[in-house]
Amino acid sequence: MANISINFCPTDGYQFRADEAKCIYCSFDRSNKVLVQENKVNNKNPWRKLLWVKQEYPDNHVDSSFLEELQKNANLRTYDYWTVVMESGVISQHISSIVIFIAVFIYLYLDMLSAQNLIVIGTIFTSIGYIFWDLSILKTDPSYEYTRRQTAKGAILFFATLLGLSPILKTLTKDTSSDTIWALTVILFLANMLFHDYGSGNRTNIKFPGSLSTNAAIFASVLLASRLPSNSHVFGLMSFAVEWFALFPIFRRYTKVKNIK
Repeated sequence: MANISINFCPTDGYQFRADEAKCIYCSFDRSNKVLVQENKVNNKNPWRKLLWVKQEYPDNHVDSSFLEELQKNANLRTYDYWTVVMESGVISQHISSIVIFIAVFIYLYLDMLSAQNLIVIGTIFTSIGYIFWDLSILKTDPSYEYTRRQTAKGAILFFATLLGLSPILKTLTKDTSSDTIWALTVILFLANMLFHDYGSGNRTNIKFPGSLSTNAAIFASVLLASRLPSNSHVFGLMSFAVEWFALFPIFRRYTKVKNIK
């Protein structure tokens, strides 16, 4: 077999110098005789992967070196089954939380649940969650005591304001039909599910702020609360909505991160 030297790289057209063994761009081995063996019989120049060069081969010619640099599944990411199940559980948890809230509203609407019991139960569970949160934060940040007092003042002020606004919220949609309220509630809860932040820690890829999802849920809660019979029912449902859609997702995300660590 005659030794025919390769003067041009078949991949990028780089012209080899006499002392070069590989292409400086793609590391093609100049001593590769595949092209030489294929084209020696036909007395043709080696085929090059260059579209702008007129060559002695038909347009549909497929050279044996055409797929030498093919990379299969270069960016493939493999997932563990149970990891996918755990991550998808966040979605089912959020959908379940919306269903639970609607069930609580139905019980209030049908007078099967008293507003006082809802307020007491919500306060107890919120206090337990805050104590757990407070103890966890205190282990990592000893200076959190001042923030604790500020948080308590803000919570008292917020719920006092909510109690004062309950009569206004009750009559907010007095002239709106119930069918319109139900339809708007469904749309807002769908928006809440669509724009909810299902991530745990990485917030660089979030296109919509988490407040959009929270605002949609609170607005839906206001619409539902306007159909309740008394101011105490309105305050009970709205306080539960704030605890359920604003505070509980933060607590749930925090516990998930702690479990992963």
